[in-house]
Amino acid sequence: MGAGHFARRNGPGLVEQAVRAAGVQPYLVVFGTNSVGGYDDLDHRFDRWSLPAIVALFGNWVGELPANPVLTGGEVAPNPQRMEDVADAMLYVGSRNTLTQVFVPRSELINTAYGKEIERRLQIQTGRTMDFMEASEGPQYQKPLQQTVSNGIHRLPPNPPKSVNDPLPPRPPSQ
Repeated sequence: MGAGHFARRNGPGLVEQAVRAAGVQPYLVVFGTNSVGGYDDLDHRFDRWSLPAIVALFGNWVGELPANPVLTGGEVAPNPQRMEDVADAMLYVGSRNTLTQVFVPRSELINTAYGKEIERRLQIQTGRTMDFMEASEGPQYQKPLQQTVSNGIHRLPPNPPKSVNDPLPPRPPSQ
């Protein structure tokens, strides 16, 4: 399941509630970055950590960090929720600028049950189908072209790329 199934927005999420009702005490670990504000606001205290690291979020500076930017690589603006509000621990594998995502090759998705399910879900979520990637990997997080914020979400300017096959902008330099 994805993070949305476990998200603690105002207390335990639906899956966690069901697990607790079954008598289990869950321990929620989320993936996090060193982004602590806007995209360019990186916390360099993470630089001293041995990687990978899992840190409990209660009673320390990591738990006090704003959850949205840490969880989204700085793509979503801070809100009142802190990291200790959303999880018990955080997995940190490196600076936001070093993280990449691996794409499933088109040949492994086209005309497969999994590929059809991905297309079905994208149609529900976005109203359009996905043009599967040919690239093998790319940056996990990209600097928003414009830092316009509305309801806590950084918005892109008009005319975003039309397809995932459009070239990616240059990767931002690591700090």
